[in-house]
Amino acid sequence: MPMNTILVVDDEPDVLEITSHFLRGKGFAVARAASGLEALRQAAESAFEVVLLDISMPGMDGIATLNELKARYPATEVIMITANDEMPTAITCMQEGAYGYLVKPLDFNQLHLEVNRALERRRMALALADFHKNMELKVAERTVEVRRLNEKLRENFLASIRVLMSLLEVYEPYMGSHLKRVGALAVEMGRALNLPEKDRTDLEIAALLHDIGRVALPDDQADSGFNKLPAEHISYVKQHTIIAQHILSPSSELENVGKIIRSLHEHLDGSGFPDELRDDEIPHLSRVLGVINAYDELVHRRRFTHEHINSHEEGDVFALRHLYSVAGRHFERRIVEALEQVLEGVKSRERNETRLTVRELKPGMQLARDIYTHERLLLLGQGNSITQPHIKRIEAFLRMKMVNNEFFIARGDSA
Repeated sequence: MPMNTILVVDDEPDVLEITSHFLRGKGFAVARAASGLEALRQAAESAFEVVLLDISMPGMDGIATLNELKARYPATEVIMITANDEMPTAITCMQEGAYGYLVKPLDFNQLHLEVNRALERRRMALALADFHKNMELKVAERTVEVRRLNEKLRENFLASIRVLMSLLEVYEPYMGSHLKRVGALAVEMGRALNLPEKDRTDLEIAALLHDIGRVALPDDQADSGFNKLPAEHISYVKQHTIIAQHILSPSSELENVGKIIRSLHEHLDGSGFPDELRDDEIPHLSRVLGVINAYDELVHRRRFTHEHINSHEEGDVFALRHLYSVAGRHFERRIVEALEQVLEGVKSRERNETRLTVRELKPGMQLARDIYTHERLLLLGQGNSITQPHIKRIEAFLRMKMVNNEFFIARGDSA
């Protein structure tokens, strides 16, 4: 077991020699210094556990040396030694960080006791500091683990919702495909608007679930445009976002999603529903989702007048023109512009890719899009060159009905 290290500092050679000799006899490793500057130099070269420090020294006195020692080496315990038994001096020393205060001539039994007490206090202080450090590390590790588990739960939750949308598409083709399209655009818009990660997730979930309130409506109302409904039914249909919020309310995780859905049909000028909110009263993510939802319904000819349905414009061109025409009154122009940029990006990708079935895949082709399972597990990433083992694996997932039989290949690789 290593010996405890003590530095004795005194400008009187006899005191220095006798004190050092006594401490060595008690089993301590002892160094000596005749001045404050010499003490600081030695402390910089060796780690001392306790310093016995004379107050009255020429040049740098003991109190000045104490200040420097505690500033540089706070874990070192310092016992002050003086020939003057003055209470104000003792108080000053203790305030500056000294552990103890002894008066010359030294009582060596008392000195031995004080040194051992100082060492014990130092050990306890270091142990406590180490405990706090380890606790902070454990808390940090646990926090990271909890965050990772929460993210995994959210990923699994999202995957479950996506699977439900795929099932819904089988039984309600329009609604299922509409929700999936709006969900996909929500993901793109979250990136384009630089939304925080949680907001992106909430926006996507809200997009995938925004029409669930329609399950409470009669079939002839759920699938009809407002222009086809009697006036007395319109006010009831307008409650579907409130119904959706109520359906989601038991889950604290979906509380914000419910608020987003409730307000997605609100307009900046207060002409929307169900609460006739205006401008910043409308949650930001509701404003984003409102634009995405309106675009998809316009493109797919939902809830328009007969004149709109007969329009010869392409669906996306007509939809954007309409959104811009009501920007500032219904929708934020900034969000409409972001949607237009997203759509341009999607079109650009589509111009440079070809959709193939698994039978048409060949080794060497380059993926233009990621391949995900229905649970959103990544099978193969965009940019990868397809190999024969990749094709075999994709075929296996197809047999288990875990992926769709459509794969996007960089144009030019499909020949």
